[in-house]
Amino acid sequence: MAFEDETGTVLPDAEAAILYASVIAAELAQDGNEYHGFDVCAVDNDGNEIARMPVLVPS
Repeated sequence: MAFEDETGTVLPDAEAAILYASVIAAELAQDGNEYHGFDVCAVDNDGNEIARMPVLVPS
């Protein structure tokens, strides 16, 4: 299952997008196993994936 953010967040560069994706993944991990196994993807303006951060729930 996938959830797409239809509004998105505009960031200044790829480095900021990667950092933001990692923060979102960490926040989702706080919800326990609800998002375990999901990935947070960052894409550029053309829709090309520039980062994929896994949601890792601590054991």
